[in-house]
Order: sequence, then structure tokens, then C-alpha cells
Amino acid sequence: MNNYFKINTLNSIVELFGLVFLKDHTLNKNLNYNYLESFLSNIVSQRQKYSLIDYYKELILDFQTFNDEKIQNRILEILDMINKNLNSYYKYQLYLILSERLINIGKKNNQVSESCNKNFLLIKENLQVNKSDIENINHFLNEDYELLSYTQLPIVVGDFSNYKLSNFKMLQINDFKGKLFVFYLKSIQAFIFKYNGNDKLLLNKQLIFSKVTYLLGIGGLIENSSYQTVFFGDLYRKAQTKFTEITTFKAINIQKIFPETKQGIREVSFELESGQMAAVLGGSGSGKTTLFNILCGVSKPDKGQILINNEVITDSFKFNKNLVGYVPQEDSLIEELTVYQNLKYCTELNRSELNKQELKQLLSETLLNFGLEDIKNLKVGSIISKVISGGQRKRLNIAIEIIRNPKILFVDEPTSGLSSSDALLIIKLLKKISENGSIVVINIHQPSSDIFRLFDRLLIIDTGGFPIYFGNPFLASSYFKNQLDIADSIEEDFYKYNQYNPKYIFDLITYSKKDEEGNSMQQREISNKEWHSQYKKNYRVDLLIEENKIVKSGISNKTANFAKQFSVFFKRSILSRVSDSQYLFFLLLGSPLLSLVTNFFIRSTKLGVKDYSFYNNENIPVFIFINVIIALFFGLITSANEIHRDKKLLKREQLLQLNPYAYLNSKLVIVSIITFIQVSSLVLVGNYIQEVMGLTFQYIVILWITAISAAMIGLVISAKLKSTLSIYISIPFILIPQILLAGAILDFDKINSTLTSKKHVPFYSNLIFSRWSYEALATLQYGNNKYNKEILNASIDRSNIIYMYNFFLPAIETELYNYLDTNPSVSSNRIFSLFKQTQNISAPTYHFIIPDTLNQSIAEEKIIEISNIKNLLRDKMRIAEKQVDNIVKNKLESINKTKYCNAKLSDIVLKSNQYVNYIYINDHLIRKFQPGLYISNSKFGNSHLYAPYKRIGNYNCTTWVYNMFFLIFISIVIYFYIATFLKRKYFNSK
Repeated sequence: MNNYFKINTLNSIVELFGLVFLKDHTLNKNLNYNYLESFLSNIVSQRQKYSLIDYYKELILDFQTFNDEKIQNRILEILDMINKNLNSYYKYQLYLILSERLINIGKKNNQVSESCNKNFLLIKENLQVNKSDIENINHFLNEDYELLSYTQLPIVVGDFSNYKLSNFKMLQINDFKGKLFVFYLKSIQAFIFKYNGNDKLLLNKQLIFSKVTYLLGIGGLIENSSYQTVFFGDLYRKAQTKFTEITTFKAINIQKIFPETKQGIREVSFELESGQMAAVLGGSGSGKTTLFNILCGVSKPDKGQILINNEVITDSFKFNKNLVGYVPQEDSLIEELTVYQNLKYCTELNRSELNKQELKQLLSETLLNFGLEDIKNLKVGSIISKVISGGQRKRLNIAIEIIRNPKILFVDEPTSGLSSSDALLIIKLLKKISENGSIVVINIHQPSSDIFRLFDRLLIIDTGGFPIYFGNPFLASSYFKNQLDIADSIEEDFYKYNQYNPKYIFDLITYSKKDEEGNSMQQREISNKEWHSQYKKNYRVDLLIEENKIVKSGISNKTANFAKQFSVFFKRSILSRVSDSQYLFFLLLGSPLLSLVTNFFIRSTKLGVKDYSFYNNENIPVFIFINVIIALFFGLITSANEIHRDKKLLKREQLLQLNPYAYLNSKLVIVSIITFIQVSSLVLVGNYIQEVMGLTFQYIVILWITAISAAMIGLVISAKLKSTLSIYISIPFILIPQILLAGAILDFDKINSTLTSKKHVPFYSNLIFSRWSYEALATLQYGNNKYNKEILNASIDRSNIIYMYNFFLPAIETELYNYLDTNPSVSSNRIFSLFKQTQNISAPTYHFIIPDTLNQSIAEEKIIEISNIKNLLRDKMRIAEKQVDNIVKNKLESINKTKYCNAKLSDIVLKSNQYVNYIYINDHLIRKFQPGLYISNSKFGNSHLYAPYKRIGNYNCTTWVYNMFFLIFISIVIYFYIATFLKRKYFNSK
């Protein structure tokens, strides 16, 4: 409330007092002074008050020459000024005291002069106040209570132990002397009241008189001689008739201590009910945030109970979806969306029972109520790059929660970073929410006086997490003074002007001991533990447990189903990206530009030759490898911030118990769409420049699956890491192994022997996505192009025969001759190993019988037998060569090999420049000859690099297909890992 008054406004009010009762002044001089003094005492200082009374005395002398017409004209001028410069509350107070004075004149003189009546009628007609309220005030002043507005009953405060009153709402206070009659004026959110009795009553620490009518504003209190107090909030809740359902919230001995720091919150107990707004005050590190997380169900206490409507919440989130709302301190808005879109999509998640028209109407009403209608089409923007103000952001955050109609609302530091006017506006908004029947709990730091007086209850947390006070805010200082045995000080006078600085409370809490010289010491007079002990004595937990009078209230909100949740998550994510022009630029043009630049350098010709030939381009393997790395990069960079950017949003929405799979699926679909666009443009531009023929679709599929797999890793780091900086720093650490271990840069056979397998791809490389993608593209381009795919199987048969004839069988012969020439015990193990391998060769073989033992005669027989097999294989080799030639002649003669095949890639896949065709590992011969035409014997897909097929049981699967299914499988595993993490961390599911 604005408590500042211009001097000319005060002078005009003084003039009005003098003019209205001018004709009756001589008879009632002292009484006029008393009424004027009573009014001024509530709004100005003592010095200013006496100055204005002196001014009044001077005016009375000047007014003696005024006739009735001049008096009335001046009254109209004064009323015009008052209407423009005085707020409604003080207009009502002015009217009330003038009316009270008029009635008393009539009672004292048995009549009121005609002039005085006319003057007062001018005020009644021209003072800009609610006319219905004026009538109610007049009825109240005349004690015609039965004529008061039928929309509400007046309230009587008193002790009604032995009798009841009809046509009144009764507020029971045991042993209260006399009766306090109260009526609520909604237009100014204040009560008029009159006391009938002999007790000494104080209004905001100022003496009031029996049978005189006063105004009680928000935050005000009335005390009697027995220290019984009537608070504004108590009267307000009694006056409300719209609380058809009462909600209670009880915290009983809540405690949570963190073992590492021994900090937390200790034995907190309090109770709130519908219509109350409570503040939680405490210094930094006192445990306020920990308490909030427990109260709203984000974390569980070590001990203690939370009761909603007297039902113990054993499951932290049993009722929170419908009953509890939480507004965090940090913004939880989607910066790229408009105010309207932020509100709309959040509403669609938790109010699915509304049809389109009802939803539209609710959104419109909410925007209007929160003062956001004019900015509904503006983007929210970031805190740094502001589009809407900080106060508007706070209001939108609150509106998003309030539209769910929660019965209990927790708000964390709503005034942080706001100007004093914006802060007051936010708290008034929250007060209005509580007045509509909700419980509002606010974590706030050092509120101003205007804010402080709006609270109905105050919970103070001292250092170490010890609660030390719960009760009415305006009794807090008296409570601590009584404990410290300190007399009232001058700041108590501030109650008169509705001013109170909460700093006084903390000064009392930390009141220091004095040394012998009267200087303050570092040690408190009462420690935090001692304050806490007093708190437990004064606030009886057993009474909270025993009471059981409120019934559970029903909630009609309906959370959206899986499909609707997915739709909302998807739409809001898409819109937030589409609205970012820079993002769209890199999305649509980044990939083709990157492809254009890289492929410009990769496209090469032989020295001295100008014409480009795909066959002779030695950079095609590099082209394939670069495409894989770019696809991985796109996947990582697209998804790396997807979940992290929503973490504040997810924290706010976790009370809704939404479906983590709906959220994750929306992210996966978005990432899939984006990477498809990126990969498609990458492939289309790259394949066009390099003149890759006929494999565009397969390239897109492989690189798209690669990008999605990388995106799953991106989603993991997005969910797990705590900052954007750490996320993007981690990307090089993910990409570098992908580059090194893909198989394109490092030859697996030449890696440190302790880290590699000479037979298969090393196990750690199988964990690298790029290895599967690079092999898939390399074998696809080599073996599945339009030319080679026709002769691939025939070439595999031919290669196996060549390997057996030229390398494998000669190796056995060599070992047998060595056996005959050297110590037999040395080489027999290797020979038997080679004999066994003859059964696993994928080529036509002679039926080779493995002997049980080996001696000189058997060795000589096997040498002859192998010579016969070689003669047989010589014929088979000619047949295989002829078969390949026939396919080329009959099917491929019209196809230009140089357009589909690449010499450099063939050299790499077949290792044409490698002269080591086999090696021994533990007496086992490992084939190294033409790996691109050799199928591994493993029936589980384990194989060497560039194998044309992977064997699964007895079925041969094309390598690029197998590799893609493997990446899909790994992605599914990661998907369920992310879903489980999200479910546990952000979606409050078990």
C-alpha cells in the first residue's frame, strides 16, 4: 500500500473536515479535533499531524465568511483532487470517519444542520467509491446489520461457548470480552469493524474506542488486554463462502540431514489450511531449499510425516500430481516460444479433460488475470536477452502452475532479482491465489514491509536447519522479545502505519551477549538449538496428529495420455527450434555447405589427367570415412543439449507424473527428423560431386542410423552432465576415439599387440559406432555396387580356392616337411591345428581325414594327399575363374566398371598391397588374404574388418545390413538406459 501523501492532498483533506462540519463547529469543536486527529494518526507522523491540526484551526477562522454556495463549490474542488490523488483504501477511511462524525453530531445535538447534511450528501455522491459499499458502511454504522449485503454475512468475534447468534458468522475466541462486529469490503480488501465492550483493544498497536467504526487492512491485527489477537487473515477466511472444499497441509517432525556436510533440516512441524499464505524465512544455507524439496515431494525426508487432508503421504508423489504445484526460483520457460505457447503446452499436459473451446477460454482468462494478455504473442527470451520483463516472467511461471488449480502451491524466491514494485505485484498475485482457497508457501529472503504484512503465517529457519518460529508474522518480534526479556522499542510504532521491517526479527534472533563494558560479543544470547527447543515447547506436534476433522478433497484435473503428451512435447520442441533463425540456417544449409567444402577437396584426379574418374579417385575411402564422422558429429551436436535445456522445465513438471517414454520418444523423433535432413543433404551433395552411382539410398540409411546412434550418446550426456560447457567439452572426447578406432586410420593388425585381436576386430573397437558404419559403407561400396554385386559370391569362392591352393595347403606342406626334418614334438601341435582348419574352409575340398596320431609315415602320406588336393584345386580354380569371366561377359559387358568401382577402395578392402597373407597365433593359422572376400567362421557375427558377410548361425547376412541392425540394437539399449534415468530423476516414477 502506498503510504505517501502529497502536502496539498493532506491540506485538502483538512479543508474538507472543516467545510463539511463548519456550521456545527462551534458546538462540537473538541470532537472535531479528535476525529481529525484520529484520521491523521493513521497516515502521518506526530509532527506532521499537529502541524495539520494547527492548519485546521486557521482554516476554521477563514471559513467563517463562506456562504453555503461557496462551501459546496470548494467541497467539489477538494473531492476532485482527492479522487485523483488518494487511493481507494484511504477514500473509504475518509468516508468512514466523516460518516461516524456525522452520526455522532446527530446523537449529541438530536439533529444535524441542513448545511451539514447537504455537504455530506455531496461527498457521498462525488467521492469515487463503490456505491454498494457506501450503503453497507451506512448500515454498519447505524448497526442495521440485517440490511447488509445479502452476498455475505457479518462476522462477530467473541466467546460463544454458551450461546449462538443467528444471521452472523461467529469467530470463537475463548474468554474474549465483549463483541467485535466485522464486515468485509471486497473492493478494497479490508474490514470495517466496531467493538462493543469494556476491554482495552489495540488496532496495529493503537488504542481504539468502543462503538467507533474502524478499518482493518491486509496484515492488520487487533489485540486485547489478554494478548488475544484477531488477525486480518483469520477474519478473511471466516468471511469467505467460496471455500467449498478445505485443504489442510501438515508437516510433522520433518528431518533430512546430509551425511557429508551434516547440514539439512531438523524437526520441522507446522500446519496450514486453505486461504493461508505462509512465508519461510531463513539465512543462506539454513535448509529452506531442502525443506521445499521435501514438502513438494521432490525428495524424501529421513524421518517425519507429511499429511494432506489428514492422510499420511507414504508415497512421496501419491497426491502431488493434482494437489501440489511448485514454482522454482529459476525460470522454467521455453525461451524460443511465446508467452501464450508456453502456457498452452503446459496446460495441455495436465488439463486434458478440457476441449479446445474450454482450453482457449481458460488460457484467455489466465492471461488476463495475470496481466499477460498484451504480451501473449511475444517470445519469452532468455534472462540475458530479455524480451519480456523479469516480473512478467515470474507471473508467467506462476500462471503455468496456477492453471492446474493446485490446492497447495510452493513458490521458491519469487521476488529474487525483481524491483520492489514488481516484487510486491508478484506477492499480491500470490495472495489473491490464496484468497481463492489455495495454500501458498513462499520461500523468500528479507521481504519488504509491504510484502511482509501480506503473509498469514511465518516459518523461520535458523542456521543449521533449526526451525525456531511458526505463527503470525506480526507476533514474531513480540515472541522473541519475550524470550529475551526485552522491552518494546520504537519500531513497534510502525504498526500504526502498516510498516514493519523483518530485519528486526533477525536482529532479535541473533541478539548478542554483552561483555563487562557493554560491548556486543560474537556469542548469541540464545543459540539456534535453544530457540529450537522453545519452538518445540510452544508448537505442540501431538495436537497436529490428534486433529482429524477435514475430509479429502476431490480433484478433477486429468493428465494427458501418452499420445497427447508425446504430441505436446514434440510440438513445443519443434516450435522452439523453428523460431530460431540461426538454428534453421545451420540445419538447412550447414550440412550441404559442409559437404560441398569437404568434397571439393576430396574430388581428385591422377597426376597429369584433367578428367575426373570415380575409379581413379584415391580419396574415396577418405570420402566414406569423412561422411561417417560428419554423421556422428551431426548426431552428437543435435542431441547434446536436448534434455539439458529442458531440465528446469522437467523439474517443474515432475509433480505431474508424466510419461518419460513420451518425452524421450518426442526427442528421438525430433533428432531423427533433423539428422535425416542433415544426412540426406550430406549424401546428395557428396555423392553428386564424387559421382557415386546407384547407392544413394543405402548411403542415407547407413549414415542416418549412424547419426541416430550418435544422437543416443548425445542424449545420455545431455541427461547426465550438469552444464552446457561440460556437454560440449565432452564431444571431442567422444569423437576422437571414433576417428582413431574406425579402422580407416589405424590398421587393427598394427595396433599394440596387447590391445588387438589378429583374427577379429578388437573388442574395444566393436564399441565404436564409426567402426560399424565405416565398414558398412566400405563393404557396400565395394561389394554391392552395380558391377561387383553380380560377381561377389563367385569372387568369394575363387578367393577361397586361391587362398587354399597358394597359401593354406602349402603352409601345411611346409609344416609337414619341417616335422620330418626336425624334432617331431616341436611342430606336431601346429600340424594338428592346421588339419582341423581344413574342415572350416569355405571352398570345395577333398575329403581330408585327420589322423589320430602323427608319425613319419603318416606325415609322408599326408604330404602326398595334400599334393593330390592341390591338383584338384587347380582344376577348381580354373572353373572359378571361368565362372567370374562368364558373369562379366554375359551380365556386365554393358556396365562401365570405372563408374561403380574404385581402385583405391578395392586395394584397402582386399589389402592388395599387403604381402602377409596369413599369420600364426598360438599355432592357429589366421587368414589375412583378401579380407573383403572372406567370411569368418564365427556363428555370432564376430568377424574381421571388411568381411562381405557376417555369419549368424548358418545364415550369411550382408555386412552393411548386419552392422546397421547392430547399431540399432545398441541404440535400443541406450534408449532404455536413458528412459530409466529420466524416469528416476525427473518423472517421479518407480
